[in-house]
Amino acid sequence: MKTYNELLDLCFEAKKKGIHAFFNYSPHVNLVSIQVHKDGYESNLPDKTFMIWFNDINAVYERQEAKNYIRGLIAEKTSTCMGCYRFEPKGGNLGYCEIQDHIISIEMGCEEWEPADV
Repeated sequence: MKTYNELLDLCFEAKKKGIHAFFNYSPHVNLVSIQVHKDGYESNLPDKTFMIWFNDINAVYERQEAKNYIRGLIAEKTSTCMGCYRFEPKGGNLGYCEIQDHIISIEMGCEEWEPADV
C-alpha cells in the first residue's frame, strides 16, 4: 500500500503546481485510476489516464509509469529553487541547495522541490 500512498502524495504535490491529478480507488475491483489534467481540470478531458489493477502482473510498471509522469509534470512547472525549503538564498542568483549539497543558481530547479511552508 505504501506505493499507492506515494502516488496519492504526488497527486497532492501536483495540485500545488496547478496540475489536477484525480486519484480514485475502487475497492470492489481492486483498481486505482488516476486521471491527470496537466493544466487543470477545466480542460475537461484528461491528458493522461492510468488504470492500475492490484492483481495485474504489470501493476508495478504501471505505478512507476504514473509516478514518473506526474513527477515529470511537476518538474516542468518547477523552474526555480526559490521557495523550496531545501534552498537557502545567498545573494544574487546563488544559494545553497541541501539536496545537491553545494551552491547553485536559483534557476536550477529539480523534481525534489518542496514548498517552504510544508
